[in-house]
Amino acid sequence: MKKISVIIPCYNAAPYLPNLMDSLIGQTVGKDAMEIICVNDASADNTYEVLLSFEQAYPESVMVINLPENMRQGTARNIALGYASGTYVAFIDADDYIEKDMFEKLLGVAEKENLDMAGGIVLHHENGREVRMPNHLKTGQVVEVKGPRDRMDLILHGNCGGIVSKIYKRELLLANSLLFPERTYYEDNYWLPITNLYINRYYIVDEVVYHYVDRPASTVNKRNEQAMQDRLNMEVQKLHAYIQRGFFKEYYPGIEAVFSRSYYIDTLLSIYALWGEVPMHFYEAMKKEMCSLFPRCRENNILLEKDQEFLETAFQELTQKQLHEKILSYAADSKR
Repeated sequence: MKKISVIIPCYNAAPYLPNLMDSLIGQTVGKDAMEIICVNDASADNTYEVLLSFEQAYPESVMVINLPENMRQGTARNIALGYASGTYVAFIDADDYIEKDMFEKLLGVAEKENLDMAGGIVLHHENGREVRMPNHLKTGQVVEVKGPRDRMDLILHGNCGGIVSKIYKRELLLANSLLFPERTYYEDNYWLPITNLYINRYYIVDEVVYHYVDRPASTVNKRNEQAMQDRLNMEVQKLHAYIQRGFFKEYYPGIEAVFSRSYYIDTLLSIYALWGEVPMHFYEAMKKEMCSLFPRCRENNILLEKDQEFLETAFQELTQKQLHEKILSYAADSKR
């Protein structure tokens, strides 16, 4: 059995794959410790042929799965999980790359300490700039989730770095049916917070292990109303999962705070930043959902005062111009 299964959904990724595969095949943990499962999600370019060339070059380490229909990343990852045999699982995006010693570092501590998850820091590359992404979890030590306070810390802060900078014990994923939503955008916004409900031992290395490369044509950088609606839907679906899995009541304050930020504040800021405006039908629908689900969200003491003040917009009748002014004021305050 391999030590780690590396799962990579691929869609029109041919130009980026050589750089990614170079960082994978050159891992200091050794390619014999890895199985690299690449899923070609019905690419329109020569991604499949590029992947096959790597499979032919490294048949003991690389497996290629070809999907005849584009099913998006969640489905691709779920299919690959069905083939995975590693003790740990990693999820990598096809247009990024990783540090050559990422898996040696993370597997070393994960195996030694019998961890559910081990992770590191993400470096964001955009327009020639490099920005170290924030992390709000404890670093450099094994963290045991012993009670509600530790679990709340994961609920509030466990999404930093996303899913790509971490490795997860495969048996934990299988035992708790931790699969990705399928045929949707922003599936990882759902998966990571729900997975954090079951993490009991973890370790975060305070070093860069993952390089996230911002591409102008990526989903997060385009005006795509369906993708933005999927982003909102994932937040609501996450609430249903908290309820169904029995965590909602005990962790209500934290879940309310995270939903208020992720569903409402952060999404409005993202829409304005990407599109230069917030369509009023989005705003009205988001207001209605917030008022229905969390009518007292403005009183949540976990939120910052500026967040509580911005949430007033969910209970007001604003023009588009007034809403934009509120967004710009909030963004300016965040930069201070």
